[in-house]
Amino acid sequence: TPGTYSMQVTNPNQPGGGSSSATISFQVYNWGMIVPKPSNIAEQMTQGDPAATVSLLVGMAGETGQPGTATVSGGSWLKVNGQASASWTSQATLSMTMDPTGLGPGTYNASVTLASAQAPNTGLVVPVALVISPPLQIITTSLPDAYASNSYTSVLQATGASGVTTWQIQSGALPSGLNPNSVTGAVSGTPVAISST
Repeated sequence: TPGTYSMQVTNPNQPGGGSSSATISFQVYNWGMIVPKPSNIAEQMTQGDPAATVSLLVGMAGETGQPGTATVSGGSWLKVNGQASASWTSQATLSMTMDPTGLGPGTYNASVTLASAQAPNTGLVVPVALVISPPLQIITTSLPDAYASNSYTSVLQATGASGVTTWQIQSGALPSGLNPNSVTGAVSGTPVAISST
């Protein structure tokens, strides 16, 4: 019967005693159904990023060599194999290109419709979401004064960062005794010498 199944499996024969267990899930499809992997696409980019491509694997359960089409709707920023529409033959790998050129920060939704006359689920829709973050902008323009032999901490601030931000000194230097934290953006320590930098 088609559907999603899961089971708990256990191996009681672990070296040194004990057991190991895991939950395994799998899907059973009707013969000939269009099966996309992934079943939806979500991509995060920063404004100004170049186009990105992800793969969409398209198969038909139990079938190979069956023809079909993939048609984009809802966004000119999305292309399948470089076009708004493309043909495929199962099993196929389609290149989904998302181009944020000219798009401002926000969430953009589109879809790809997969069709095949041989599939009972022809017209299957694969949702595509593109989230564009504003570009990173460092908003700290100066730090508070530090005093020799006194503990000091100040944190650099930025907006528009998505994911992990790494801080690095590109030019100049901190006074001896102060150290940058590349993960948090903190400048901390105890300056041992007065510096004008």
